[in-house]
Amino acid sequence: MKTYYYNDRVEINEVEHDIVVEYTEKEILDEYWDFWHTAMVKKFGKGHELITEENCIKDWVVVHWAWEKKYE
Repeated sequence: MKTYYYNDRVEINEVEHDIVVEYTEKEILDEYWDFWHTAMVKKFGKGHELITEENCIKDWVVVHWAWEKKYE
């Protein structure tokens, strides 16, 4: 299973900090799929060939400016 990272900013004790957030593909789909699927059905129609888990993850990566963890 692939893992992705993205930068975020959080406030701790009224001070902003930059952090790197880690998500697995499963976590992305658990959090994003329902929203994304609904939007894609509205755009393309139910059962369209572009409505896939892979495309959902690709869109999430673009929205979050995320990058994939590279394993060596």
